[in-house]
Amino acid sequence: MPWSGGFEELQRYLRHFVNIGDDPSPYNFNGVVHLMLALLDNLRENALEAELEDIRESLTDEQAAFLLRLAESIRQEGRASQGATAND
Repeated sequence: MPWSGGFEELQRYLRHFVNIGDDPSPYNFNGVVHLMLALLDNLRENALEAELEDIRESLTDEQAAFLLRLAESIRQEGRASQGATAND
């Protein structure tokens, strides 16, 4: 189903997302991660290589730093699981 609102409305909703609907529960970290993963899948499937090469131009310094922090966390997790496999 296509999004019927405007781009800015969707962007604002996602930027300030805490939880689905009026749920008073705390921040839904897992939900936000799965939204990010869906967007990563979308980029992987649809973005042109040239667009990916230019992505840095769209990022703020803070966003770039946070993506690098996420990547480092993933890298370290990979190293930890490789070490666990080697020790098994």
